[in-house]
Amino acid sequence: MSHAHPDGTQIIAEILACFTTTHAAKTWYLLGTDGCHLCQIATQTVNQALSIITNPPTLATLDLSDSSDLLLVDMLGSSIPILIANNRLLCYPFGLMDITQIINP
Repeated sequence: MSHAHPDGTQIIAEILACFTTTHAAKTWYLLGTDGCHLCQIATQTVNQALSIITNPPTLATLDLSDSSDLLLVDMLGSSIPILIANNRLLCYPFGLMDITQIINP
């Protein structure tokens, strides 16, 4: 069962502030680490879900090890990959049906 956190606007802003990125409209973020096999599976799953919708958002990957906040790394390291989409956080494990619920709430 996935761990979805509805309306995570505040925590999403805090997470993205730890990276050299700002929240862009129509952008989804996949938070993980380089070489993480679960992150690779999650990327494929998200891309598969996005391929079936018209005018999909952009998917940007964020490497947790690039974060400027070591506390964030400690807190989220065991929860990656994490999908940030439509002001929601979706922690792994998640599948196509979970992502579809974010696309069509």
